[in-house]
Parts: sequence; C-alpha cells; structure tokens
Amino acid sequence: ISAASLLLLEAHGLPETLLREVEGDLRKVEADEPSKGGRVADGGQPSTLRRRTSVPPTSKATANSDGGAKEQSAAPLHGHAGGMDDSAAIEGSGPRALFGIVRQRTPWLMLFLVGLMLTAVVMHRFEKLLERELELAYFVPLLIGQAGNSGGQAVSTVIRALGQKDKVPRSALATVSLEATAGLVQGTILACATGPFLYFAMGISYNVCLAVGTSIPALSTLANTLGSMLPFVVNYLGFDPAVIVGPLMTTSCDTLGLSIYLAIGSLFLPLKL
Repeated sequence: ISAASLLLLEAHGLPETLLREVEGDLRKVEADEPSKGGRVADGGQPSTLRRRTSVPPTSKATANSDGGAKEQSAAPLHGHAGGMDDSAAIEGSGPRALFGIVRQRTPWLMLFLVGLMLTAVVMHRFEKLLERELELAYFVPLLIGQAGNSGGQAVSTVIRALGQKDKVPRSALATVSLEATAGLVQGTILACATGPFLYFAMGISYNVCLAVGTSIPALSTLANTLGSMLPFVVNYLGFDPAVIVGPLMTTSCDTLGLSIYLAIGSLFLPLKL
C-alpha cells in the first residue's frame, strides 16, 4: 500500500485513528523487510501485496504436480509426432529401404500367386457344372469375400494377442478351437439370413440356395481355423506373421473355399450324364 493508497482511503472518509493504525502497521512491516524497502526481486511488488496474493503451499504443490503431469503427458505426444518428418519416424528410407521391402515380400507374393493359380484349376475341374448351373458362378465372389472377411478378423485378433506379451493366448489349440466354433456359429447365422433372401428376393433356384447356404458356414469355419492357426505356425517357424499370414490365409481360403463350394454344389446339383 503506497502513499497514494493512504490518500485514497482518507478521501473515502475513514477515521483518522484508523489511518494512523494502518500507517503504523506499514512502518513495522517495512522495518522487518530487507534494506530494499520491502520490494521483491522478481517484479518490484510490495511485500504486503505479495503476502496477500501468494499461493498457499498446498496450492503450489498441486499446481506443480498438475504442471508436471501435463508436461509428462505432452512429452510422449511430442516425441511421437512433434515435428518429426517421415524419414525420422520410419526406420530407414530411400532406395535401400525400398529394396529391402521388395526383397522381403516379393518371394512370398510369388508363392501366393502360384497358390491362386490353383483356383483356375478348380474352375476347370467343375467347368461342366458351371456351364449347366450358371447361378453357382454368381456367388463365387460373395462366398470367397465372406470367407476372407471372417478369416481376416481371426488373423487380426491372434496377431494382436501375439504382439502383446501380457495377452498371449495360453493354448494355441484352445484358441483355434474357439475361433473355429465362432466361425461355424457366425456362418450359420449369415446362411439363415442369406438363403431366404436369395430365394424370395432374387428368385434363385432352391438347390443353388441350399448350396450357398451350406457353403457359408463351411467356409467361415475354414477361414477362422486358418486365420487363428497360421499365426502360431508362422511365429513358431520364426517368420513375421504380419507379412505372411494375411496373404497366406486369403490364398488358402480362395483355393480351398472354391473347391468346397463347388463340391457342395455338385452334391445338390448332380450332373446328368
């Protein structure tokens, strides 16, 4: 409180005795302060005002702890994406990294391409059936795509569990059995919804609807079994499941799934020789 503040108090009509008491208190406070006249070094603020506006120790500790928490939470975010370019975020870049990726993946893709060629062999094997029952060919993409979707879910679940050391499945056999059962149940539900729609809404023949409805649970079970088993096998052999399992599961489902579908179709729609 300065002399101007005292004049302001006096202008408001405060009693003279009260003003004298305030002046006396100020003199006592100034006598206790260092020789700098009661000013603090960080902003020239009077000591009495500093005492009134100071934060309690508990509040300061809370503020410091909150500030430290904010800094700690912000640090990982900054370290993860705070101004880092792609060359720093990705280990290795340029022609050397490109050559490494191509060298690692291309042999596997060539192997999977050979597996996909087997689908042409399967189609040729059932050529007469497809010529007579063209409706069977309509649902080849549907069944193969549905099997890939179901197996992809199983692959993602198992690979994620393998990547988290604290959530590794206790038993590979139990995991495969669980996923296979789930695929059977899911496929049955989808078949019950798809069959009536094909028959009543699209006018597909009854035998073809039976073939499609029977194939969906079979392919879902196959896809879930492969999708949950292959990550364990590939990981046990020392390869990277993220690179191999997805394409391998898709190739297997395409070839085996098409064979199963056309074999079931031949049961419901036997050839008349």
